[in-house]
Amino acid sequence: MTANKPTLKINFYNDKVTSITFIDNEDYSVPDIVNFSNVFLRDSSTSPDAFDPVSGQKLFTTSSIPKDLIPAKEPEIYFDNSLNEFVIKINWSDKNESVYPESFLRKYSSDENRKSGKYYEDRVEFWNLKKLLKPHRVLYYDYISYLENKDKAFLNSLINLNKFGLTFINNIPKDIEIGDTEDPYIEKIAKKIGYIKETFWGRLFDVRSVPTPKNIAYSSKEIILHMDLMYYESPPGLQLLHSINNKVEGGESIFVDAFNAARYVMEKDPHGYFALCNVPINYHYDNDGHHYFYSRPLIVEDQNKIDPLTNLAEITEINYSPPFQAPFEFGITSPLRKIGDFKDHGKIDNYQSAKDSGDRYLFRDFHRGLKIFEDFINNPENQYQLRLEAGEAVIFDNRRILHARTEFVDEVGSKRWLKGCYIDRDSYFSKLRTTYKAHNI
Repeated sequence: MTANKPTLKINFYNDKVTSITFIDNEDYSVPDIVNFSNVFLRDSSTSPDAFDPVSGQKLFTTSSIPKDLIPAKEPEIYFDNSLNEFVIKINWSDKNESVYPESFLRKYSSDENRKSGKYYEDRVEFWNLKKLLKPHRVLYYDYISYLENKDKAFLNSLINLNKFGLTFINNIPKDIEIGDTEDPYIEKIAKKIGYIKETFWGRLFDVRSVPTPKNIAYSSKEIILHMDLMYYESPPGLQLLHSINNKVEGGESIFVDAFNAARYVMEKDPHGYFALCNVPINYHYDNDGHHYFYSRPLIVEDQNKIDPLTNLAEITEINYSPPFQAPFEFGITSPLRKIGDFKDHGKIDNYQSAKDSGDRYLFRDFHRGLKIFEDFINNPENQYQLRLEAGEAVIFDNRRILHARTEFVDEVGSKRWLKGCYIDRDSYFSKLRTTYKAHNI
């Protein structure tokens, strides 16, 4: 960039906004003219009295900014050699002096650019079996290559996780013996992404049949499609499973993209989809000295993240776990009151009656939408079914991917043994951002 031709221009400023033109702008994601809120600009200040460069933390609160804040004089545009770009310096009426690089102003000029480096929904691909198994698509990565990022194996594993919600690791050493309580391999795979989340199942957990299981996962029975720990306030983001031994008949793993199922419901029955986004489902675990309970809708959207291509809100998570579903509490009754009850509380009763009726109709829509959702996920064309062989591991997004297991025959845990653990989504997204940034993606 040359310093002799400014790429920014101040159009005007007042006590509400500062208007900026991006000169010779060829970036379609950046508007030519942007009116920036003065409060936003002042709130984003990185001046010494507003920002600690060591910790990266703000030193003031947003509400402390005067509502009638205005540049005290004409903002100055100049080329900063240390940044190698043009900047705008603003002396604010509250005595603060702030400098705003052009790259910062461009980043916050549009919704699309504001998401850059934080969210990667534009790289998410909904899949069925045919789409997932396209020719030349790589879903498995070598264990050592993953740990050392040889041939970008770790990067590509993260890309798969973000794009499809799952990825696989193979060629894991097979030297774990029956009775071992530790699994250094699944720990190394997990720690490459983030911190292991400990739950009441432990830091690591075994998935194998036991004589009197507290969870159906620890039996040889079929496990239907579900997600783990929906009864937690903050369910795990990722689940990892390492196959140590798998010499049984049956016991195959099944994975389904629940985001794809949700979009299918929206296309087939918008009212049913709306109900799935709003009717709370109760989940609980009341066993073995533990009692967990949480309510959440099946589909969660973020209305602040709109897909520019479809103009639809982004789906951020699915909550589906029939084995741990508690009785509903929404839209399930039609209460009738004695005539005398209406004498003093008529208005309240009339309101309650209308609300009950509305909830019941929404619950009917929910039931219809749920049937469409379940028909979709139980269709083999939408399922990826495989045998997780010894020396292989799967990592999948527990807030997007449903998983199941077929029934198998085993002599109480001797022939099918998986070690598992969880990672919070925050750790995963942090690693995704830093890795993408390191590879300039």
